[in-house]
Amino acid sequence: MLADFADGIAYLGNSGYWFGFLAAIAITVPIALIPGISATLVMAITIPFIIVSIEDPVIGLAMLATLTGIDNTLDSIPAILLGMPGGATQVTFLEGNQLAQRGEAAHTLGAVYAVSALGGVVGAVALAVIIPVISPFVLAFGFAEIAAMAMFGVAMVAALSGGAMIKGILAGVFGILLSTVGPAGVSLDLRYTFGQEWIGIGTGGLPLIATSIGVFALPEIIDLTMTRKPLAPKDAVIDYSEIFKGARYGMSRWPVTIRQALFGVFLGAVPGIGSGVVDWMSYAFGIFWTKDKSQFGKGSLDGVLFAEAAQNAKEGGQAVPTLALGIPGGRA
Repeated sequence: MLADFADGIAYLGNSGYWFGFLAAIAITVPIALIPGISATLVMAITIPFIIVSIEDPVIGLAMLATLTGIDNTLDSIPAILLGMPGGATQVTFLEGNQLAQRGEAAHTLGAVYAVSALGGVVGAVALAVIIPVISPFVLAFGFAEIAAMAMFGVAMVAALSGGAMIKGILAGVFGILLSTVGPAGVSLDLRYTFGQEWIGIGTGGLPLIATSIGVFALPEIIDLTMTRKPLAPKDAVIDYSEIFKGARYGMSRWPVTIRQALFGVFLGAVPGIGSGVVDWMSYAFGIFWTKDKSQFGKGSLDGVLFAEAAQNAKEGGQAVPTLALGIPGGRA
């Protein structure tokens, strides 16, 4: 195994490796800033070009991993600045958008970049260490365990709704009902499509990203239109100094970031656990270890960092069942 690991490290001296890395960055950065464009879509578009153009499969895998990692970092920008989250940035929207409205967008983004980078490194190191020993644990998770974790993630929506727990429960139930639209899991009977053929067997129901953006963004657009409230106060400080200040804060939280990243690796290694569940589970895990829980749900920077550290690290976890068992750990 050490010899294989050394062979992998040797690619750092390969010019083709760095060309593929930079090409993946150039492709992903402008696309990831667009709300609704997920890493899955970017990978689906680029895979034919990678297969045709890249002869070495290791470089191709590195390019796909780069696409996913960059998308996981940059998708925080529309969630924080515009209030338009994706499937994996609902917690980032919940806490980060409130920070942006208080004029702390640059500071928040700097902290997010720092913990995302550190979380990605932790995920990569954990991947290299745990592949030989993780197989029995991955296989131990069945449908019942995955369903229980998913339901816990939905329950967190109600628990974090402050004084409006009933509304939170109803929102969670509404989300579950939306997931029933489309073909049934076993019989493939079409449910609640109302004659719309585009929600057929080929699509698997309502598209997650588009539906999430619609549910979150439409009320935000209506609110901004009715109140004429700006996205940020006029006296907000938006410059590079605030970004670096936020990055320093994020790096100062390295013990928490490593803890959340390792938790993200664990969740990512379980096949079937989606990014949305990882988002809420890591948020709940971070809150559990925090003494002052009153800050969350009102624009907490630590709450954003809890989710973002785990989101980038989960990619290393998702690679575990893919590489060790041939079982996809996630859509990406």
